[in-house]
Amino acid sequence: MKTRECLFTSRWFTLGAIALLALALSGCRNAETAKAEHLKRGESLLAEQKYQEALLEFRNALQIDEKSGGAHWGMARAFEGLERYSDAFPSLRRAAELDPNNLDARCKLGHYYLAPNELRPDFLQAAERLAQEVFAKDANHIDGHILMSAIRLAQNRHDEARKYILRAVELNPQRAESQLALARFYAKLGDKENAVAAFNKAIEVGGNSALGYIEYGKFLTQEGRFDQAEAAFRRATEVDPKNRYAHLTLASFYFATKQNDKAEKAFQAMTVADPSAEGRASLADFYAANGQLEAAANTYQQILQQFPDFERGRSRLGEILLQRGDLAGATAQADALFQKSDATTAAHLLRGRIRLQNNDFRGAMDDLQEALKAEPSLRDGLYYMALAHFRAGQTEQANTYTNDLEQRFPDDLPGKLMRLQLKIANGDTRDGLELANKLLEKIDTAAKQGAILPQVASDLRGRALTARASVYLQAENFAAARNDFNSVRENQPNIPDAYTNLALLARREKRWSEAAGLYEKALAIDNDNFDAWSGYITVAGELKILGGVQGRLEQVVAGQPDNAPLQYLRAQAYAAEDKTGEAEGAFQRSLTLDQNYLPAYTGLAALYLNQGQDGRALEQYGKIVARRPDDANTYVLMGLVEDRRSNFDAAAENYRKALEFNPNQPIAANNLAWIYAEYNKGSLDEAMRLAQLATRLKPDTLSYYDTLGWVYYRKGLHAAAIEQLQKVAQKAGNQPLYRYHLGSALAGAGRKAEARRELEAALQLGKENFSKISETRQILAQL
Repeated sequence: MKTRECLFTSRWFTLGAIALLALALSGCRNAETAKAEHLKRGESLLAEQKYQEALLEFRNALQIDEKSGGAHWGMARAFEGLERYSDAFPSLRRAAELDPNNLDARCKLGHYYLAPNELRPDFLQAAERLAQEVFAKDANHIDGHILMSAIRLAQNRHDEARKYILRAVELNPQRAESQLALARFYAKLGDKENAVAAFNKAIEVGGNSALGYIEYGKFLTQEGRFDQAEAAFRRATEVDPKNRYAHLTLASFYFATKQNDKAEKAFQAMTVADPSAEGRASLADFYAANGQLEAAANTYQQILQQFPDFERGRSRLGEILLQRGDLAGATAQADALFQKSDATTAAHLLRGRIRLQNNDFRGAMDDLQEALKAEPSLRDGLYYMALAHFRAGQTEQANTYTNDLEQRFPDDLPGKLMRLQLKIANGDTRDGLELANKLLEKIDTAAKQGAILPQVASDLRGRALTARASVYLQAENFAAARNDFNSVRENQPNIPDAYTNLALLARREKRWSEAAGLYEKALAIDNDNFDAWSGYITVAGELKILGGVQGRLEQVVAGQPDNAPLQYLRAQAYAAEDKTGEAEGAFQRSLTLDQNYLPAYTGLAALYLNQGQDGRALEQYGKIVARRPDDANTYVLMGLVEDRRSNFDAAAENYRKALEFNPNQPIAANNLAWIYAEYNKGSLDEAMRLAQLATRLKPDTLSYYDTLGWVYYRKGLHAAAIEQLQKVAQKAGNQPLYRYHLGSALAGAGRKAEARRELEAALQLGKENFSKISETRQILAQL
């Protein structure tokens, strides 16, 4: 029962009504008592640094009263403890809205508004409004003065900023947090001497506390004084041996400075200082960030044996198993989460990611939607929902969720990475490159400022560099792409993707032996890696070594005979050797193991197409759309097959369905425009719109300009047609169809001599295999 449901306005009561009222009021009291108990337990768990458990208690309080400012305030601090700062922001904002007397929430929220690297004017105004609200309640609120100092510093009003920060210190000179704020103020102004003095004062008044040494160490790290920084961080662990944050900071420092042996020992020391599930989880996360996935999984399994209700640990173990390609193991963790009634959000999120990796986009979206119903601001839910739509070819929907993610979390780096991926998918190399460069700058800045952990920064930087390399690949700047891919490999030598991406580049340059060696290295790290095996099969075909690769793959499959993706890879290898019977059997085996493994249907369809069995290929595509009726790309494939069979009505219908689910599908737009113009199956005005759309989406695809030019010609817009068709002929003048189209447009414009030249060139180039011989001769006869 929510508290707002306990209001009664009736003026007249019968005895029965009075009894019911007493019962209702009792329910209200019970609800209030339960809420108070959840809040009390949540605060107690926060004090014990059991942030995940605290989060559940505060969520339970919100189930009773969604307008509980205390519950939102508790959630914000729990999110901070879990280092989910973007998630803390909306909870902080709600806490400040609901409780006008919570001055601490206002001060903390104000600093969140000031956090973005590119400070928005409206955020600055919001921060100042909060500071003024604090002063209206308490003119001597210390954190209010610290907040106002930060605001004035952001406005470059340094004298006023100095006044406010000095007043904060004056109000309580023995408060270490104020001295640290003063130190950070001087550091931002570049006044290093006074900054050091303030840091030392903070350490002194804090009674030699860990916090002073930690903050001083961060300052020294930014100054590049690594030996002194290390000493400060080590001192923090010595003065407060049980301080988890002190150990975490020292370990993260070692990780950031690539001292992995020291980092591992520091993380291990942290588990001794803090043997809780959260403390030990940091060691597992270090292993995962360092590419030691087996060690990470083993550590989490040990944690869960002792703490079976540790939800975050189970989720992280599922994610790590997912990274290793162990879908069954990850699914087992999701199932375990579903058995806990209070863990369904985490369970849906994990299962959604599993389904996404298994290319079950519809299932992934269903799970992620359930997670977002429970938590509309769930950052990972929004990100993976955008990614699911993106991988399903639904770029409009992906864009919608990315916009939502960016609006709720304007500084979220994975969200910016998703935006970059959308740019790359649209072939926007110029904006993509600019966005990639900005993203890399933001990651580096966030890492230097300590806004994200070094291991998180390392992962994000690797993904951003990979994305930028993809932009360079699109632009055929292979040297720049290689440089970025090599940087990823140097920083993440234990990540298989670092080698598979370099192998992809080598394939683009037709350096087959180099590609094979890179795939070997990826498989040495992860012998089940799908991308490595898939690419290796292609390269082996070029090097004529398929037999040996097939033999090695069979050994891997023998160890996991019930793994559907591995059976699919077997089929691909057989298909590459033209062993169609064996390939078909392996594809079927994959589907027997998992009837929702969609790549196997696509593989079977391709096999049948190569055998000229178009009907059987369409049957396989039909099975895909039966499971994913909104899959635009499969409708495109069906349209292409119907095109090949000259079933233009059926082809057009499939292209229309593709565009229904993805209005920006370029192949569908181009081919439908062509069918409308060439075979009179639709409006020429619609054909023109579609052809123009295709050229905007893929401005480097010549055939799309040919379609657009031909549509213009069919509409009698000869000048516009010639403009487009001449661009095509200039770049692909050896294609008879392009010369025929240009000649037809020139003839329509009355430019007979030029038309005759183009049409005769079409006949010469096409010889006897040109499908438009009779039409070409007919136009020539009329000239």
